[in-house]
Amino acid sequence: MNMKLLLATMLALLGCSSAFAGEKTEATMDKMKAAVTPGEIDLTGQEVKTIHDSQTAKDYKVCVKASNEAAAMKLRYDGQEATVQPGDCKEVTAKRINATAATPLSGSQHIMATFHEVKK
Repeated sequence: MNMKLLLATMLALLGCSSAFAGEKTEATMDKMKAAVTPGEIDLTGQEVKTIHDSQTAKDYKVCVKASNEAAAMKLRYDGQEATVQPGDCKEVTAKRINATAATPLSGSQHIMATFHEVKK
């Protein structure tokens, strides 16, 4: 069994056990999903998702997937802002990177984005 599959299985079991223990919070679920599917976020409302939060600035590439219902995403990082349109990417260097919808989402609009640390 490869390590990724083993890790995903262990995290899924951990998630089930925390749900039964009554500790199922949105932050915990986000962390578990990120561990199983690193580098992907889904925004469906006004929530703010953290992509990176550290004492050290890191380079990240963030892309918004294009689809019929996709919307623009706003990145806030170390006192700056940038808007990423569906089908586009943005590279940022920061200690803290947050993502949210650029404008309020309506109907079935959503934002599916991918991100990864850029090694330079």
